[in-house]
Amino acid sequence: MKRFLMRWMGCGLIFYVGLFSGNVSAEPTIAESIVPRFIQGRNGTNSQRIPCAYWVRIGGLTANATYRYFNQVVRSSDSPTTDGAGNSIFANPDGFVRTSSPSLSTAGNHGEFTADGSGSFAGWMVTEPTGNARFIPGGFVFFRIMLNDGADGTAIAFRLTTADSLHVLKLDAESSDSSGTGLRANTLA
Repeated sequence: MKRFLMRWMGCGLIFYVGLFSGNVSAEPTIAESIVPRFIQGRNGTNSQRIPCAYWVRIGGLTANATYRYFNQVVRSSDSPTTDGAGNSIFANPDGFVRTSSPSLSTAGNHGEFTADGSGSFAGWMVTEPTGNARFIPGGFVFFRIMLNDGADGTAIAFRLTTADSLHVLKLDAESSDSSGTGLRANTLA
């Protein structure tokens, strides 16, 4: 019996060492975010678009790798593989770039960021509402960020979604639970 237990313990030790040694890379996740409570919206023609900025810290990235990304919004009913809707606006060091056709393979239709030495990135993302049905006033949406593999890939490798939702409001002279005359923000500072 002792011999039997020793064999099983040896197998367990080998399994344990094999499982927890080597380069273990985590899936990227949104570790922290600052998301506004409201986003402008209108289903159909939306000529009152107000871009909406949010801040994220993404962890679990490959250290010092450069990632391509674009960002949109989704509803809770969207599948985890749905990209979403909305125009992406990329805050680059030399100015803002807006696209209505986000793509990880076409220059100008995606942004780029480089993870730090610990595999983390923190920065601002901006999404512009469109006339898509996800922007129906009164509804709720979440921000979703599509990332490549961090190795110059052109396919979506990861879809990261914020935990907090935004309430969609229509700009209107009448005040209701799904409309208002404007949007304003107070800083947390």
